[in-house]
Amino acid sequence: MNDVLPMIQAAPVLFVLLVVACFSATSVTVIAFNRRAFKNKETEISHKNAEIALLKQQREKLEKDILIMKAEMEIKNEKINQIGSASTLNSHATPQYWPEPYSPITIIGKTFRNERVILDGYSYVRCKFTNVTFVYNGTTPVQLSNNVIQGCFVASDMAAISGAWALLKGLNFIKDTIAFEMPPGNVVSPAVMGGDPGKSTEG
Repeated sequence: MNDVLPMIQAAPVLFVLLVVACFSATSVTVIAFNRRAFKNKETEISHKNAEIALLKQQREKLEKDILIMKAEMEIKNEKINQIGSASTLNSHATPQYWPEPYSPITIIGKTFRNERVILDGYSYVRCKFTNVTFVYNGTTPVQLSNNVIQGCFVASDMAAISGAWALLKGLNFIKDTIAFEMPPGNVVSPAVMGGDPGKSTEG
């Protein structure tokens, strides 16, 4: 240290230049390092942007695939509905059977007056019916045993059942004293043997 001090005193300009050179070299090194770090950061950001762009493309493709799948499902559901509709239509021509064994609710000795009486699922024994409406939809057998009926009306929620009654009425198998709901579109003129047809009834 004692040897350096006289040299500095002897050549101050040289010392200043040496310090400046060291500072410049350090600054250049720092700047180069910062540039390298900045370039690395730019590269990293570029890679991230590329990954984001790829993810966006994958998302768009996935959304497109989902739309295609939805469209295909709608087409398949439409076909299934068409098949179901055809099966429903065909089922009308297929014989339908009542449940076996059949165990209806049995009602014994009750009086019914001015009300709707459901026949499906019930068995009526020794009951009295006065001005009632019997409702039958053909889902079960009919069980009416030893009852007293004083005025009745027959109805059904099933057009096929009402249509069958209209046919029986037109063939004179149903008495005129028994009234029933005529399905829309049916025209019934009770058959008359050896004479003119009676008055038509339209539904």
